[in-house]
Amino acid sequence: MAYFNVLFGHPYETPTFDEYAMFIAFSAALRSADLSRQVGAVIARNNEIIGTGANDCPKYGGGLYWPEYDPNTHLIQDTSDGRDYKRRETPTK
Repeated sequence: MAYFNVLFGHPYETPTFDEYAMFIAFSAALRSADLSRQVGAVIARNNEIIGTGANDCPKYGGGLYWPEYDPNTHLIQDTSDGRDYKRRETPTK
């Protein structure tokens, strides 16, 4: 029963640290620009999160791909050469 209370946001029951760290790892995985290998990780020690990371594609010339706000259209969009689906590429099996 406690699992469902946490899952659906019961106001008096909070997730354990391990559950919270797994949620952060899942969120970090969504950051990956490579849709075929979205993997997130959390490094924790003594119930403190030390770092997070994701399996991400490096951007040509350095850095990472980040969606950007377009003030003309008021939309947040991926760069045209960033993610796989923007380049019309599919992952190989």
